[in-house]
Amino acid sequence: MANPQGLLGQLTAVTLEQMSNILVDNISNNNALWFMMREKNKIAREGGGSLFREKITYAENSNVKSQGEWDLINTTPQDNITYADFAQKFITGSVSFSKFEENQNAGRERLIDLVSAEVEVLNNTLSNTMGVHTYSNGAVALDPAGLQLLVADNPAVGTVGGINRANYAVWRNQTQSFAADGLAASATTILGQMNKLYRKCQVQGANIVPDLITMDDNYMGFFEDSQQTIQRHASSKLAEAGFDVLRYKNANVIYDPNCPANHAYFLNTDYISFKHLGTKLFNYDKEREVVNQLARVIPVYCQGNFTISNCRTQGVLIA
Repeated sequence: MANPQGLLGQLTAVTLEQMSNILVDNISNNNALWFMMREKNKIAREGGGSLFREKITYAENSNVKSQGEWDLINTTPQDNITYADFAQKFITGSVSFSKFEENQNAGRERLIDLVSAEVEVLNNTLSNTMGVHTYSNGAVALDPAGLQLLVADNPAVGTVGGINRANYAVWRNQTQSFAADGLAASATTILGQMNKLYRKCQVQGANIVPDLITMDDNYMGFFEDSQQTIQRHASSKLAEAGFDVLRYKNANVIYDPNCPANHAYFLNTDYISFKHLGTKLFNYDKEREVVNQLARVIPVYCQGNFTISNCRTQGVLIA
């Protein structure tokens, strides 16, 4: 008589399968800029409030002048300090599991704790989500606003932190375009464009310069090709964490798949942060029983947003 379970029924019934008790991550992405911000302590906890406020100067003191021996000194009251406000955004997630799963994932049959494994997956998903948001343009109202808004391709338009850039040139980032110079991006042209943008970012002094450059695949490829004979690699935690790092002047240069195509961001990270409320970046709430189901849920949330306090020292290289 044929085995009810088919040809492999007898073997399966008497043979224990070899199964690993190691959970292998297949979902984490290369979120280089988000990782770098965390390493540089640019994730800042705020105590409270309904928004994140950056205090900035926006105009010079108009009383300064050259004058004669007995001329009067200008004493006009000044208004040259203001603020930029950034709304708080919510990023949420959860881990849920039923009583049936909990019972089945118990005893000697449990190779991996189900809840811990699901929390690990959630953590990796949250990192992937933040890696994408780091470059957001702010068009989706509920999303945090990232570099495509803060360091814009066209910085003369749009509102950042409640300040209209069309009206305040001091609140605009720097840009450099291959097309504007009649060039196509390549390994032979990229360094010249990078040099021009870097000098523009020195608008406030030789010591206030980009310390991080993040590139898409195209521009990173051109930059790598231009550096092959020099091989200026950086020794840093980024490299130790598995990220390829090159050096350009005083900046680390990294490839980030989340970076928009044909973009390179020249960032002074002293002035860019992700601010959040709560004791941790991602706050895991207390485990909750589902009222009408045999199940439990662990909610997680982040209440925060990207902020910028100085736009003039930031730059973007575009096609």
